[in-house]
Amino acid sequence: LSRATNPAEAIDQIEVVLANGDVMQTERLSRRELSQRKGLPGFEGDIYRGIDAIITDNAALIEQINPNDTSGYSGIARVKQPDGTFDLGPLFVGSEGTLGIIDELILKTEFFSFRKTRAALVFRSSSDAQAAIDDIDALQPAQLSYLDAAIFEQLRRDGKKYAFYEAAAQQFTPQAVLLVTLDDFNNRTRARKQAKLEQLQSAGETIVTIVEDDDDEDVAAGFAALDQYRWPDTAHIGAPRLFEGFYVPPQRFEEFARALMPLARALQLPLPLAGYPSLNLYGVYPRLSLRKVSDKQKIFKLYDELTKLLALYDGHLVMSGGEGRLKTRFVRATQNPDLTALYQQIKQLFDPHGILNPGTKTTLQARTITAMLRNEYTVDWQ
Repeated sequence: LSRATNPAEAIDQIEVVLANGDVMQTERLSRRELSQRKGLPGFEGDIYRGIDAIITDNAALIEQINPNDTSGYSGIARVKQPDGTFDLGPLFVGSEGTLGIIDELILKTEFFSFRKTRAALVFRSSSDAQAAIDDIDALQPAQLSYLDAAIFEQLRRDGKKYAFYEAAAQQFTPQAVLLVTLDDFNNRTRARKQAKLEQLQSAGETIVTIVEDDDDEDVAAGFAALDQYRWPDTAHIGAPRLFEGFYVPPQRFEEFARALMPLARALQLPLPLAGYPSLNLYGVYPRLSLRKVSDKQKIFKLYDELTKLLALYDGHLVMSGGEGRLKTRFVRATQNPDLTALYQQIKQLFDPHGILNPGTKTTLQARTITAMLRNEYTVDWQ
């Protein structure tokens, strides 16, 4: 299972417990096999007949589903292919237990190398970091992470320092950090890619630090910097992963990042940005105390403004992780009402009595959601 791909694409078959207790196996079916499944008696046959009819009746609407928006039951767009093959699996992925309970998966896998080259690149300019992303992405790295330098600056104030970052900070004020992992089997290929990374070094502008097989613990620790930031030593303060998993198109990223600054000032809340540029998948990580009513209020204000901001720059609030209970009301605020109705139709087909994970992917009152928020963010509750 490649770290650089959507996990849903690596799923071959799924075994699901349906709302009535029946067990169903999904796989990609030919036209003939689909006809046989549609002819089955009972609940499974009802589902195959129902979903095929929904796809036929809503073909134009389903074509409009953005592949970078995984909210609702957007997997419906990948159920039936142009060649007529049919697989319910994509519909269950990301459904968060609201259509059925997944109890077994068969995954496609691939070999990977234990030999790794890690690189930390610190940039004076965020725009230079963005320009470097395309060059690095062309190398097909095993991992490419983007972090606002504000994350490392906060860690410095917390007493956690990284030599590669300190070396850069002595020359300029960093704005962004890229963390890269290469794991090619061929040593020559990995060496060629390493040389390409070294060429990004620029005196007074970009500092590149490269190590082999975690020989340098400092660089290896840098890959856990976001985790260190999220779990500070200060009691009752943390950066819960509530605001990650959103999509920003690469051509709008710089505009979006700049637009976050006035939002952070308005909320009086630092909003450092981090994510995976290869997937255009990002998150913001404000430090909050869930024991403070004012901070809980900021959660909802931030969701509201973040949703509007993402819509303005052609992004989506949910690309990874699902909307669950907390994000649904904000997703629905910008969602096509016809699409909302389609998703409700799918839910009704699979779960006519509303017994599967009730409240999830359903618009709840703000008061109800607030009551669900815990008062602490600890290692027991991730």
